[in-house]
Amino acid sequence: MICCLRSADNNSIGAGRENMATEAQSNLDGLQAEPHPNSGRRLRVWMRIALIAFNVFAIAAFISSMHESYGQDVKEAEIQSQNLSLAMDLAFTNEFDKIDLSLKTIIGILNSSGGVGAEARRTVEEQFRIHKNTLADSNHTIITDASGKSVLALGAGGESGVNIGDRDYFIELKSGRKQGLIVSPPLVSRITGETALVFARSYFDHAGKFAGVIAVHLPVSYFEKVLGGFDVGNRGALAIRSNDFELIARISPGNEKNSAEIGEKNVSLSFAKLVQEGKQRATYHALVPFDHVERIFSYRLLSIVPVYVFAGISTQDYLSEWHRAFWVDLFFLLGLLTVANASVILLYRQWHRQRLYGEALKNSHSQLAASLKQVLEQDVALIAAQDAGGLGTYKLDIPTRTFIISAHMKIILGIDDSYPNTTEGCRQLVHPDDRDAVALYFWEDVIGKGESFDWECRVVRPCDGEVIWVHGLGKLEFDPEGRPLRMNGTVQDISKRKASESRLYLSQQVFQSALEGILVTDTAGTIVEVNPAFTQITGYSYDEAVGQNPRILGAGLHDETFYRQLWQSITQKGVWEGEFTNRRKDGRVYIQKSRISAIRRGGVLNGYAALISDVTELKESQQQIEHLAYYDKLTGLANRALLADRIQQAISHDKGLLAVCYIDVDDFKPVNDEWGTDIGDRVLIEVAHRLQNVVRPGDMVARMGGDEFVVLLTARTSQQDIDAVTDRILACHAEPYLIKQFRWTLTMSVGVTIYPNDSVNDADTLIRHADQAMYEAKRNGKNRLHYYDLENDLRIREFQRQYADIVDALSSKQFRLHYQPKIDMRTGTVVGAEALIRWEHPEQGLLQPGQFLPVIESTELTLPVGEWVLHEVMQQKQRWRGSGVDMPVSVNIFALHLQRSDFVERLESILRLYPDINPEGLELEILETTSMEDLDEISVRINACKRLGVRFSLDDFGTGYSSLTYFRQLPVDLVKIDRSFVIDMLDDENDQALVDSIVGMARTLKRQVVAEGVETLEHGISLLKCGCDFAQGYGIARPMPPDKFLDWLSQWRMPDAWAKYGTTKSETQQAVS
Repeated sequence: MICCLRSADNNSIGAGRENMATEAQSNLDGLQAEPHPNSGRRLRVWMRIALIAFNVFAIAAFISSMHESYGQDVKEAEIQSQNLSLAMDLAFTNEFDKIDLSLKTIIGILNSSGGVGAEARRTVEEQFRIHKNTLADSNHTIITDASGKSVLALGAGGESGVNIGDRDYFIELKSGRKQGLIVSPPLVSRITGETALVFARSYFDHAGKFAGVIAVHLPVSYFEKVLGGFDVGNRGALAIRSNDFELIARISPGNEKNSAEIGEKNVSLSFAKLVQEGKQRATYHALVPFDHVERIFSYRLLSIVPVYVFAGISTQDYLSEWHRAFWVDLFFLLGLLTVANASVILLYRQWHRQRLYGEALKNSHSQLAASLKQVLEQDVALIAAQDAGGLGTYKLDIPTRTFIISAHMKIILGIDDSYPNTTEGCRQLVHPDDRDAVALYFWEDVIGKGESFDWECRVVRPCDGEVIWVHGLGKLEFDPEGRPLRMNGTVQDISKRKASESRLYLSQQVFQSALEGILVTDTAGTIVEVNPAFTQITGYSYDEAVGQNPRILGAGLHDETFYRQLWQSITQKGVWEGEFTNRRKDGRVYIQKSRISAIRRGGVLNGYAALISDVTELKESQQQIEHLAYYDKLTGLANRALLADRIQQAISHDKGLLAVCYIDVDDFKPVNDEWGTDIGDRVLIEVAHRLQNVVRPGDMVARMGGDEFVVLLTARTSQQDIDAVTDRILACHAEPYLIKQFRWTLTMSVGVTIYPNDSVNDADTLIRHADQAMYEAKRNGKNRLHYYDLENDLRIREFQRQYADIVDALSSKQFRLHYQPKIDMRTGTVVGAEALIRWEHPEQGLLQPGQFLPVIESTELTLPVGEWVLHEVMQQKQRWRGSGVDMPVSVNIFALHLQRSDFVERLESILRLYPDINPEGLELEILETTSMEDLDEISVRINACKRLGVRFSLDDFGTGYSSLTYFRQLPVDLVKIDRSFVIDMLDDENDQALVDSIVGMARTLKRQVVAEGVETLEHGISLLKCGCDFAQGYGIARPMPPDKFLDWLSQWRMPDAWAKYGTTKSETQQAVS
């Protein structure tokens, strides 16, 4: 019976019997003859030695037992965490494999189609529907263009137009720093708003250039759902982290309030050290920083995706039973040692008192002493056996419903002598969930039917509240009338056994639910266990497989060398990984991926375990992807990837000349427009056939996409040999194309580059050079051949480098504005300043506009650069205004900028950003040497800007071919004489005459004039004499940064040589007024 009671225990009964035996023995000793005088001393010595030996042995046995139990519990927890991490690895790897397969399939379609066209879109959507059911948790997929803008969204919640161009994984794929599959850290999805991991791959257009990415979003909730399916106890933890330790997901059932935030990198030093040592899987002990719980962790680095999975078993969980047993056994040991030492001392004293007169009573009491001694020995042996077996004993008196229990049973139940010794007290000890069932069983089956008591249940210990499992046994005694009188029995703590059963159940569940087949054999290779996944893969049932050799799966396709290497790996490394071609029960052959490990315990081989999975469909998909990756779907020709590989092989073989001929069908678009894409596709197939007919077997014809083809000529001996083939290429299309009832004549533009004349040694560059030559052929009139020009390519590349540097300079804020003052030479007044752009180059220092502006003056980059200058000027005017300085500032604008249809609207939007700045203080300078189209429309835009208050001037007047045309048609307020005329006017009569003429025309047309290039006092005097009052130049001041401009302004004084001309307005000023 399971209970605890207040009464005398078996120890007290045993002690009484021991006293009786001792007393009888003492009486017997008194009857003996006079003892030897040294016998007592020798007895004391031997009793001390025996007592010390007993104490040492008991303590040593306690320490050894606890140490062995501790090591076993730790080992079992490590194995449990390793099994959990393996199960997590298998679960996540399976999902990631499916995601990567889906990405590769879509990339193969996009690469073969050259982008997200209508045909590719249909094929991608069809493939997505095929993979949809296997990607239920990652059903948000987008395809972007090269800028990062979504052009195709697949799955629930996706919509086109989302831009991910600023995402790190997009930038890495676009720059080429990383290739293949990239997995992002946790981030907030712009598609669904959920925190997710993004699996991404890049794809390329037919020219081999980056065309965009395909991204699959896997929400963090998926990882939490998967982790939630595993049982790690109350204080355990499961987690998954990225390669740089960012937390992706974590669960800890008993520590939700201390849960970590997604993205945090707070990992233990033990784990960081193991990763630094290069270990991809390991088990370690660590104190978790954020919840301060000590656990055993096992982690694994997934093979396909660089993320770590963690399984942690709490030390408090797996050592709880050990700690309880430690204190219980320690208290028992202390009690045992106390009783033993006290008993020896008492025995010795009693013996010493009675040895003097025991001999006299020896004969009369010998039989009684022998009987008591035998009873005592039996009781002591019984108590020792019960304690050694962890058994507590009890006696229940059924009529009074009271108990007598042993001291060890009190320890098990966690009670003391004050606890009630009644059946109701016993009932309160039983766990509430088990209480009714135990009572029903005891009173109806045991008492009611007279059966023996045998029951397992949970008990709540009053001393510490701990719940333990106990097993109770009991046997009834009956009175002469057959009524139950009393019950004697035992109680044992079985919590450790229950915990082991729970761990065993968890391992069995992992074994049974694993997606991979599991096969276990003995050392002889006989199958002893398989799981359901194995039977599903192979077709063999459990009963059919167990007892057989794994050779029943063999298809006979592997030789002895294969198996010899397999067993060599298992023998030396303990593991083998690879693939079998096996045969199912129904005879079908399949490809099996396997991992075979040796099972050892204590260094002794116990058998072998194999993880297997059917990868047949995966292999078939890979073959399809490889075909799509290397061959054009429409024509069956090689694609760009295969062509590049053949070019590299030809270069490495170095057998003669190699020619890359890039071919574009001229005016092919009307074929599709007039006849439809079906006819167009048949024309392209015929083009491919004709090209194949003009080359020899060792050459290659490839389709780059659309209407572009490449012919690779290898091992040619001369330029004439190559020319003969290119002539045939052009001539083979002279015959009209006849498709059904349609007839059409096509021509080709061909670009050719020859290696090693073109000294680059990589395939992509050779293809690009041939492509550039083809475009030159098209620009020269089509239906012709053009050979690659290396010098022109160098010029293009230098332009591209400079252009990219300027783009980077704009984004990195390397541009500066310097200001050069304009003055009225008659009054000395500063009438304005011109803003001049400079480039603070990180390597070359301060660059002048002429060193970089010509690169972009005919490109779209003029817009952001021009608007940056306008914003910077308006902001500088605000700063100067705060210092009490308010003057007009002129800005040079690009002709391409001015010719934009939205120029006025964009300028007006800039002015609205600075409402406290008067637009009349802004002057836009038009470069007179710039070529501008549609002057009437330009004039309309200038007048619209002037209505906003903005003034215009014509810069560098007199240097262009259209000076008079611009001067007459454009409604500018001011003309600036080019500095080249002003500098030389003192020495060159022609320049002096040009200056006089410009001033005269400005006076006639009532325009103000500013002379640039005033470098000396004499220049100023000469200009004043001819009627030009306004000037700027190095003779007045060089262009300065804004802070130095204010210093110069406070110190400026008009030269005395100009002052004598007075403050009277010139004829030009009067004419303008």
